[in-house]
Amino acid sequence: MSLHLAVLLGLGALFATVPILHQVLKYFALAYLLYLAYRLVTSPVQGTHLDDGRKPMTLIEAALFQWINPKSWMSTITLCSAFTLGGEGFWLSAFLGVLVFNLVGFPASFTWVFMGAAISKKLNTDKRKRRFNWFMGSLLLVSLPMILR
Repeated sequence: MSLHLAVLLGLGALFATVPILHQVLKYFALAYLLYLAYRLVTSPVQGTHLDDGRKPMTLIEAALFQWINPKSWMSTITLCSAFTLGGEGFWLSAFLGVLVFNLVGFPASFTWVFMGAAISKKLNTDKRKRRFNWFMGSLLLVSLPMILR
């Protein structure tokens, strides 16, 4: 949440100074989401991830890692530029975005943890993994019209 707020404040200042930048970043966000969908459906499915005995990060380590994680920055910049309104509506849409993202995202994260464990047991063949990747890529594509509104 702190990264989300920091990016919003920075982008909000930039968008107030250079309003066209909001539209430009929106199209970059669209292109990035298309790229992610492409990478998802073309990712290799053979081979399994083996647990090599490393300990998972602690909660504090994971929270701090988000500040240096490029994927976290890209997703937050995408969220803050693609799913906010331009001009006068920016701050209200940004505030509502933070609220909705965190109210929905927090419980959804835990749901994914539990569902991920269950789903991973079902993804025991390359065919099932490929279908799952296509399904998830398709869901990502379904979200794109919201950006173009």
